[in-house]
Amino acid sequence: MHANLSPVGIATQSIYVEPMKTTRVEFPLKSTVGNITGKLNIQDEFNRKRVITDFIVSLFDNDGREVAYATVDSAGNYYFSGISPGRYKIALDKNFVDDYNLIPDAVKGEIFIDIPYVYKDFVELNNQDLIYKCF
Repeated sequence: MHANLSPVGIATQSIYVEPMKTTRVEFPLKSTVGNITGKLNIQDEFNRKRVITDFIVSLFDNDGREVAYATVDSAGNYYFSGISPGRYKIALDKNFVDDYNLIPDAVKGEIFIDIPYVYKDFVELNNQDLIYKCF
């Protein structure tokens, strides 16, 4: 058996079977999905929270492609559900950043998360809060 790592860091294996032999091979199916919750906070130069309505938070895969988006409720909460295992980036939609002249917080302006591959388990990633400044 030969094992290596694929580009996304998932272990892969090659199996060699002798001719005219029966070989039993078992492999797991991807059964994990994850939910992500958080809150979008937009603050002015005096750290006062701004009213947020209908902003969009995006979820990007490892290649930078948007794979999901969520509309923020009036309290700033957002929610992604049924997300496959992998590494993701959460950020406010670029159109809102540009239109409202927002500056992402150095630490919480973008959040990188991992939804692990675990068998028959559900992953909850809560409190993934984003912070942006407006001036």
